Amino acid sequence: MIYAIQWDSNALSGKGQIQWVEMKPYSFLLKQNNQYYTIKPEFYSNGQFQPLTLEGGTTPNENDYENFGFEDVNDLLIPQNSKAINGVDKGVLEEGKYFEIELDNDVKKINNIE
Repeated sequence: MIYAIQWDSNALSGKGQIQWVEMKPYSFLLKQNNQYYTIKPEFYSNGQFQPLTLEGGTTPNENDYENFGFEDVNDLLIPQNSKAINGVDKGVLEEGKYFEIELDNDVKKINNIE
């Protein structure tokens, strides 16, 4: 959280006081062709970012910026490198689920798990 100092002057008494003000950091969304996008990885699939469904409708509201917005514009320069791994449901296993996934050759072998 970011804090700022604000001078609260009382014009009637001629006195004032310093106040700490809590400020929210800026949040950003991207807009292209009347669609809004975020760079959060959960909205990246099939090699591209997916358009958002905004709570505010055609214009983002405060909740949209809080839920989807990103704070650091330098993150735009980070390449997205994600790969979807789809599991095959193999049924129920007591309190959990049993599933199977295939891993390609890009995954390294893990030895000596401690």
